[in-house]
Amino acid sequence: TLLGLFVTGLGWAATEAPPSERFPILEELVRSLDANRRALGLELCKQWLSIRGGYRIVGVEYQGLKPPVEFWRPKTYGEVVDYWRQVWRFLKNEMNGWSDADRNSAATCLIEAAFGLTSVPALADEVLDTLQELAEDSAVDRQQLTQFVIRKLRFGGEKPDAKVVSRLQELDIKLTGTSFWDRFSRFVLHTNWDEDHSLKGDSVIEEEL
Repeated sequence: TLLGLFVTGLGWAATEAPPSERFPILEELVRSLDANRRALGLELCKQWLSIRGGYRIVGVEYQGLKPPVEFWRPKTYGEVVDYWRQVWRFLKNEMNGWSDADRNSAATCLIEAAFGLTSVPALADEVLDTLQELAEDSAVDRQQLTQFVIRKLRFGGEKPDAKVVSRLQELDIKLTGTSFWDRFSRFVLHTNWDEDHSLKGDSVIEEEL
């Protein structure tokens, strides 16, 4: 229930409170010195940064004979984008100075959110800039970052933005490196089943090795 209150979008969260009133709660949890509260804050960040709100059939908006409650809705799409940007920047800045384990947890949140946010033109460049920075952080799980790049390049949509594809390919080159160990890690340790297949229209084609 709590997580559901921190999604953004067209009436996705079952609350009349605008994101500006919900953000301070998320902010307090992420900045908490208690590990469990901080972890909960990161879960709320994941919800906030999701570009999909799921679906609901019947909820608390229906209260007997009263008129249905009107949940918060943005006036423009740009308003939602601004809220996504706010939490992206907040988490990116907040993780600086954290321990390696906590920094990796925050990076996981950002990497998971990046699959959707790189499809938002107004955010794509900033998101990709952050991913480039994460690739240089020794605390960040390179396998997770590599598998994000693989998945996004192969299953990022029928008409992916050419600039986004180019930047993802640059990131892949960076993650691959040049040494034997770097390349072994990239193509053996960090790869996944997605590289064995390609998607063309509705067909999944198995690659020949």
